Amino acid sequence: MVAGRNDDTGRGWAPYGLATRVAAAEARAQAELDTAIADLGVVEALRLDDRTRLDIETMVGGLVATIGTTLRRHAARLLSDRDIDGAAVLRPVAELMPRLVAAGLLRDRALVAALVRRARHDQIAAALPLLPTADATPGLLIRLAGDADAEVAEAALALLGLDGRRRDAWEQGGAGPVGLPVALHSRVAWHVAAVLRADDGSAAVTRAVDRALAEATGRLLAGHDDDKTADAVALRLATALDPRANEIVALLVAAIDDRRLDLFTALIAHALDIGMPDMRAIVIDPVGDRLWLALRALSVDRTGLARIALALADADRRRDIDGFAAQLDAIAAVPAAEAAAILSPLALPAAFHAAIQATGQRAR
Repeated sequence: MVAGRNDDTGRGWAPYGLATRVAAAEARAQAELDTAIADLGVVEALRLDDRTRLDIETMVGGLVATIGTTLRRHAARLLSDRDIDGAAVLRPVAELMPRLVAAGLLRDRALVAALVRRARHDQIAAALPLLPTADATPGLLIRLAGDADAEVAEAALALLGLDGRRRDAWEQGGAGPVGLPVALHSRVAWHVAAVLRADDGSAAVTRAVDRALAEATGRLLAGHDDDKTADAVALRLATALDPRANEIVALLVAAIDDRRLDLFTALIAHALDIGMPDMRAIVIDPVGDRLWLALRALSVDRTGLARIALALADADRRRDIDGFAAQLDAIAAVPAAEAAAILSPLALPAAFHAAIQATGQRAR
């Protein structure tokens, strides 16, 4: 019996069920209080805006529906071989998301971080200013798609396709694909499999359902390719380009001018040996301090800094362009070697960097 649901049979009011009913009510009341306290304690400036919340809900809802539909279809086919009606023992896909939220899926720190970063990244990318050109010169990514280097051309074409699908989704009022790394995709898939279990049959039926869902999930995960995510494709292109020190500034500015934020992020990540998730967090941060240091580590000059900052400020109203302008000379004067040294801990393995932070030590 689900706590709070009307119990038509009355069994929950039998003497043996009263303690469970009271415990469930107390837990529910405590959860409501905890939620209220957490909500009231959020600083307004740090609260998710409505658009970001909607984008995250759209992304995760689409992901859960896609995974749920695939798992349910394959598991039902396996169950039919055992003369078990999948529709009777597998929950409808429409019921999955509320159960996953109740189970705490959206309290998973790593998952929420990936969703927030992707949502805000896509918002900024879609809002970057479209610069007028005096001639019909194609944008950076289109030029790279025709590059003589096959590796560069292939990666550029793949990124063009991903960008196109993401922008189509935006124009239709939705959100693009999440592109979760394999570990997070796996976590979501197993959670979806768990809530698909209706658990209404006999022990033998339940065992059959579990085996079918386990096989369906394993098959789904075996087909997940990390190399096809936007992060992987953009980083593959940046690696294929492997720009020299005297080339990267022009490429970064061209990527921003072409509204290719994935490529902009990947170029910096590749050059500084920083993981894409960390680099994306740096790029979308409205304060921008870490991004300016990253750009100075690559010797981006005052003009390049100003051009990039202005484009990002046009796309993200949270950014203080006047405050940046007041600090521009000081930022441009930061030595490249010093900026690189400050950011070097981000090049360490993520688990090691996190452990250094957790133990209160400074990376060197």
